[in-house]
Amino acid sequence: MLYYLLCATPCAVKLNGDYVGTAGQNFSFLEFDEGFLEFLPLDQTFFPTSLFINKNTTSNTQNTKIIDLYGGFLLIPQFFKKLSSDFKLIEKRIFPLSNPVTVSCYNHGGVKLYLSNETDFFIDGLPFCPEKIVFESCAYKGREYIVAVCVAKKSLILGYCVSGKITPVFKNLCDGYGFENNCITTLENKNDLLGHSISSKWGFEEGVKLLNFTISTKRSPFSIPEKLVPYAFFEEILIDGDPSVFLSPKLKEKAKDLREFLGNFEKVLPPPHFIGDDVVTLLYSDKVEYAKVSLVRGVIENVIII
Repeated sequence: MLYYLLCATPCAVKLNGDYVGTAGQNFSFLEFDEGFLEFLPLDQTFFPTSLFINKNTTSNTQNTKIIDLYGGFLLIPQFFKKLSSDFKLIEKRIFPLSNPVTVSCYNHGGVKLYLSNETDFFIDGLPFCPEKIVFESCAYKGREYIVAVCVAKKSLILGYCVSGKITPVFKNLCDGYGFENNCITTLENKNDLLGHSISSKWGFEEGVKLLNFTISTKRSPFSIPEKLVPYAFFEEILIDGDPSVFLSPKLKEKAKDLREFLGNFEKVLPPPHFIGDDVVTLLYSDKVEYAKVSLVRGVIENVIII
């Protein structure tokens, strides 16, 4: 049986105790009938994971998602962070709001954010330990907010309404940010074919509202080889961009319907080698679909799901 591997955290892979290679966010594959697989993260802050697999292993295990590829299986292991038992205060600040708020970030059995006032408290877990954390506050017509910016390789921005019950209202992982006049501007750089950058401006008003949203690219769709056009096309849909530039005149009017037609896929991948190389793999939370486009003179005339 063929098993493809996809790991958000790069890791070494062992089969029956023997090292067989590495796996990351690009497809890797193994062919075997039965065995004990071990995934050993190269980042030592994660625990390894493992599973025994045979021809009857076709559904998710406790630590691994298993997706049918209709000729093989895709294995997506889940890794858990190692927890520290030592207490470490990372940052703390008190905001003199109408109901004063204390906010702190600490590491103790996992990294946590703690907000409290005289009437309520809220604890939020963080997925990583920030290199630094910045706290901000803002208010709009009596509604008060606390914003925490957790900075590491990327910045995780968390927003909370602290008027009355403390409630999370905003979460965004980005590459850059700005905070001014009750607004947060975020920048996200995508590692895709056209080099998309997404800039979003959010206003903390009576609620958190998206004020504007712009997408730019480093490369033109017409600068890439034709065989890569289908991948760039589906990546454009994935980020809610404008796929009409890839479409023939008769299909442009249907560009807005493509997301509903294709559903909420999460990743665009090449096909496994037992499928023709003229299709693209769309990865969903619990399945894959194979999509095919018809290109005529460099533009897409038709899109089908196989």
